[in-house]
Amino acid sequence: MKSTLFAGLVLGASLVSGIALADAPFIGDFVVHDDLHTGALWKNNNPQNQDQHGAGCEHSAITYLKASNRILMACTGSFTDITPAITSGFAATGAKPPMSSTEARVLPPKDADTFGRGVQEQGERVQGYCVSYKPDANLGLVKVNEGYYTNNASNDWRNAHKPAVYSIDGGNAAVALYGYAPNNTNNTATYSMVLGPSCEMLSTQTLQVAKTNDNVGGLYEGGFARDNADGTSDAVFGMIGNGNGDDNGWIAKVHITKAADGTYTVKKTFDQTVVQNEERSRGTIVETTDPNHILVIYAEGNAQPPNNGVRMSYVNVQDTDPPGTNSENAAGGRIEWRQYLMQRQGNIYYTTPALTPVRDATGAITNNYIANWVMVDTTNRQGRQKGRTEIQTAPIQISTTGVTMLDQPKAGMFGLTDGSHPGMVEGTYGADNRPVAFMFSGSITDGGAATVKIIGVDATNKLEPIRALNWAPTTSAGYSSQWYGQNPNTAQGRTYPPHGIILDNPG
Repeated sequence: MKSTLFAGLVLGASLVSGIALADAPFIGDFVVHDDLHTGALWKNNNPQNQDQHGAGCEHSAITYLKASNRILMACTGSFTDITPAITSGFAATGAKPPMSSTEARVLPPKDADTFGRGVQEQGERVQGYCVSYKPDANLGLVKVNEGYYTNNASNDWRNAHKPAVYSIDGGNAAVALYGYAPNNTNNTATYSMVLGPSCEMLSTQTLQVAKTNDNVGGLYEGGFARDNADGTSDAVFGMIGNGNGDDNGWIAKVHITKAADGTYTVKKTFDQTVVQNEERSRGTIVETTDPNHILVIYAEGNAQPPNNGVRMSYVNVQDTDPPGTNSENAAGGRIEWRQYLMQRQGNIYYTTPALTPVRDATGAITNNYIANWVMVDTTNRQGRQKGRTEIQTAPIQISTTGVTMLDQPKAGMFGLTDGSHPGMVEGTYGADNRPVAFMFSGSITDGGAATVKIIGVDATNKLEPIRALNWAPTTSAGYSSQWYGQNPNTAQGRTYPPHGIILDNPG
């Protein structure tokens, strides 16, 4: 059976996805919501991290619930007219239905016109927003339900930022992890919520990772969850740190247990620093051939963007607790090696990395990966802050002792401008389901074309350009603003295509 890749970059209104309804591959758009009713507009068109308006649906994360044949998307949402289609039938499982905009207190501007537009904000501007889809043989994706899963109060509107969502319990549910700064706490921390196939809430909101004088609420790309033989699940994820204390990049592991009434509890197993010189390092976590180890790639440096270089860590995530216990002090999290892929040389530095595995013919993880990053050259910039950029890609191979680059980094493989701020998702291509990386990039200035380059590795472990195409008529990768620390006049939290999932083509 042929496979289908769903990969989303959600910008205000559209979930841009790929689905093949015929033998010839093509890209289809499936709307999350219209582009109105997204909260108060920017005053004077001056977005600020701590004064967020009109997120729409930013920083999307998607997962597939196999048991119920549902695709769940979670994001930072601000739609003011959401009414869930399904609000009943959950009581038998102890679940709570997703909330409407009114229940989540995501309210229209005080001066809203008939289209929901205005500049006088009220209520909570952003909350955790969930959309459930069913893959359909004829229609592609059919929206099943939508609604908010948080109704938090934050005086800085730091809520449900940069979520991750992973399938658990055999695909019966998903765990969502996201940033939230409660009123007057001044620090964004990472919280969890378990969601069902129709976006119902199957747990209480639970604090997982918090640091003194630091924000740890923006989650890395990648990460994953695994089911255990005893019916429990574990999820491994990473967080951006920013503040005045342990201003580090972190990874963490949580343990998820299902109760008799169908609800879940989520408990932290451990957290661990993987990079100390961190400033929006935006790491990526991937699995390795050893289920007790993960690979993390990140940009290192205390600048914006980080400019020391691109580095990798090989981390032991095994839970070393005695059977039947889950004590944080007895847990794993040991970094076993750390190595630069690319390190700064004078005016040239490397940042914004991404990483995808190269699987074998059976779909199993191997020791080979495709990595990319942005090379920035600040030579002769005549006082301008930003440098010339070039996206570089390389095949790599890891072992228990380090990483080896299998080919020289390549740029411009398709003869097209790569730009900056790329994101890669894992996929397959062709009738033989060849493992590849889909490298998405959008316009940093908003409104420009979006491209995707499909990249593979040949039999000699050299990079091979496969196909390039446009994947959206217009997009944004620059002005989506989130709070990752006090930097009020810079639109940080740039939107990358964060997640891809592969599932059998329904028709």
